[in-house]
Amino acid sequence: MTVTLSEPDLCDARPNGANAASLHRHLRERLGDSTVALLNSASAGLGTDLASLNKRCAQLDLSRALSPAVFIAHYALLDAITRNDSDAVRASIASLSAFGTHDWYAPGRTVDTVGATSWEESVLARLRAHPVPDRFGRMTVIDPLSDDALAGYRADVDEALALIEAADPQMRTEVDEFVRHVCLSRGSGITGATSLQFFGAVFLREPYPEYHRVMYFFEHLVHETSHLRLNVVQTADPLVLNPPDELHRSPLRRDPRPVMGIFHAQFVLSRLVHIYRRAIPLVDAPIFADHAKTIEDKFQRGIGTLNEVGSFTETGRKLLDSMAGMAE
Repeated sequence: MTVTLSEPDLCDARPNGANAASLHRHLRERLGDSTVALLNSASAGLGTDLASLNKRCAQLDLSRALSPAVFIAHYALLDAITRNDSDAVRASIASLSAFGTHDWYAPGRTVDTVGATSWEESVLARLRAHPVPDRFGRMTVIDPLSDDALAGYRADVDEALALIEAADPQMRTEVDEFVRHVCLSRGSGITGATSLQFFGAVFLREPYPEYHRVMYFFEHLVHETSHLRLNVVQTADPLVLNPPDELHRSPLRRDPRPVMGIFHAQFVLSRLVHIYRRAIPLVDAPIFADHAKTIEDKFQRGIGTLNEVGSFTETGRKLLDSMAGMAE
C-alpha cells in the first residue's frame, strides 16, 4: 500500500494519531525507495553486484517501524555517494549487508541509557562534537547513567507518558508512533536531540536537580515528537522559502536562527501550549502553570517574527495559521 498524504497530514498542527501514522508510512516508503536507488547507483559506480542486498531492501515490510539503524545506514550511504568516496560507499554497503532480520525493525519503545545499542555510536560521536556551549555556558558532555538513576527516570518517563495520555490521547498516540527509543544520559550542554538521520530515537540528558522531573520528560517527549513530525512534513513540502543564511531572533535560542529553525520552534511551542493547557487541571504542581506562561510568551514573540520576515509555501502558511489558532 502506497500512502497518499492529505492536506490535514501536512497543514494541521494539532496532534492527530492517524495523521502521524500516514506521515510515518510516507517516510518509510520514501526511505525504502531512496535506499534502492542509492544501491543501484553504488552498484553501477563500483561495478559490484548488489542484487541480493537490493532485493532485501526492496522487500522491507514497510507496515512496520524501521530501526534508527536503517536511517543511519541510509544517510551514511547517501553521504558517501554524494562525496564520491568509494571506500565510504563500500563501508556503508558492508554495514547494510551485515544487518540481521531483527536489525531492520524497531521494537516496542525502549527507555535506556545511552550506548545500550551499537547504532548509537555515530550519533553520540556527532552530538559530543557539538562545539558551542549551551545558554548556561556548559559544554556538551554525554555519559551513561547508573542503573539506579536509569530505574528512577524510567518511572518518571512512564508517569510523563501517562500525563500526556490523560491530557491528549492523540498526542500520546503521536509519541508512540514516532518515538521508539528514549536514550538517556548524564552530563551537560545538549538537552535533547532527534533527527531524520536516526529517526525513531530521542536523546535526552537527565534533568538538572532543580527541575521538576515528570514535567521535564512530559515537555521534552512532546517537544522532540513535534520536531519529528515536522521533519517528516518537510520531506513532502519545504514550508519555508527564506534562504538558510538569513538569520533572525529565535524564541528558543540566544543566537540568531534561520527562519526554518524559528518555524520549528513555533511548531513545537504551539503544541506545548496546547498540551500544557490540558495538563494543568490534572496536576497538583503550580510549576506547570508557571512554566506554561513562559512557553506562551515565547510563542507570541516567535509568531510575530515569522509573520514579519517569513516567506512560506502554501502548505507552510496553512500550517503556520494552524499553529497560531491552536495557541490562541
